[in-house]
Amino acid sequence: MPDKITTAGWKHVRMYLPKPQKQCDCHVNDPPPWTGEVHGLSQALMSKTLTMRIFWWIVIIICISLGAFTTLLIIIEYIQGPTATSTTIRLVNSLEFPAITICPKIPDSFNISGIRGDIKESIPDISDKSADDLLEQVLKMMAQLNDLFSDTL
Repeated sequence: MPDKITTAGWKHVRMYLPKPQKQCDCHVNDPPPWTGEVHGLSQALMSKTLTMRIFWWIVIIICISLGAFTTLLIIIEYIQGPTATSTTIRLVNSLEFPAITICPKIPDSFNISGIRGDIKESIPDISDKSADDLLEQVLKMMAQLNDLFSDTL
């Protein structure tokens, strides 16, 4: 075996890369790929005659206008906030009313002259006697209601 390996006796090896293949000419005149997605725009941009271009631009403008209009209607309807409400009525046999207690021993709790003044303000033509009778009837009715509901508890 030789001590040194030299390249003097070696042949140069050339690498041959394949030549690039020619692209077929069958798709040279095809429109750009985005034209399949935006049909009206591709028609407006690629039409051959001026009348067809004008027609397609009018169609595009009408479609965009109608889309914006319906979107605006939906936004307005959302902002106005119509809601659907469901109501259920349940009938019960009895209700528990709060207890009413009138304590005449404390003068601030039941002001007869103040109540009489309120009655006269609501019914201006009422006499003092009629106002007192009305107040007496209301107090009797409240006492009866209190007795009635205290018995049911």
